[in-house]
Amino acid sequence: MEKKHKQLIGALAAFLLVILFLFLAVLMYYNWIPFPWFLFHPVIIALGFIAVLGSGLGYGYYKYQQDSTPGYDFRKKTEKQLTSKKAENLLEYYALNQYGVKVGEIHESGVDNVTDPTDSSEAIRLFKLVFEPKLLSETIGLYLSLEQEDIRIEDPRDPFELEQALEQVHNIRSVRSSKVDDFDEKMDEIRSSLGKSLAQKRTTVEYDDEGNVVREKSEPIRVALRRRQNQESSTEAEEQEVK
Repeated sequence: MEKKHKQLIGALAAFLLVILFLFLAVLMYYNWIPFPWFLFHPVIIALGFIAVLGSGLGYGYYKYQQDSTPGYDFRKKTEKQLTSKKAENLLEYYALNQYGVKVGEIHESGVDNVTDPTDSSEAIRLFKLVFEPKLLSETIGLYLSLEQEDIRIEDPRDPFELEQALEQVHNIRSVRSSKVDDFDEKMDEIRSSLGKSLAQKRTTVEYDDEGNVVREKSEPIRVALRRRQNQESSTEAEEQEVK
């Protein structure tokens, strides 16, 4: 369901609720129905207070659990690394959105580290999902880079959030056994190609006033993005401290 539809339904529900209260107020004003004095009984008031307090504490604990999730900062606009659970949910939604299939039996699901061909000390973190779709006799394999930019998923069960996140996701590869002769070989191929594409480097050159090269630095694009995100996070933290 799109966000504007949710807002429209919420506004309509609020309008109908106001109309209902006004209607009941008119009925009570003309004594067509008795005023619910029992609602002002001390026991009812105490139970209502406990219910509101419990709801507030429950919501606060839920947000605390979210903020404590490793690899994701729910107070920031971006996340540096997708967690395995969110990556799996995102790929399941991708399969539904791209192929119109729901995930049935899962054969493989988890992080798959690929060695950077340009720097063996730097691992490229991918997420692998291999499954059989419901009502279909085939196998689908998906690879997703866990290093994403501008992704926010607070509730991985919310289709709207998954749809919004999917629009921002880069570096997904997929294989369907019905489309290839050797499924495992094709999976190895897309794993290798995705690792190489993520290992692409960006070169930064600094010049002096006379146009001479002072420093030339090459680094993987994903590392540059991660550093920029860290700098943005540090800047936001400093601004909050100043405030």
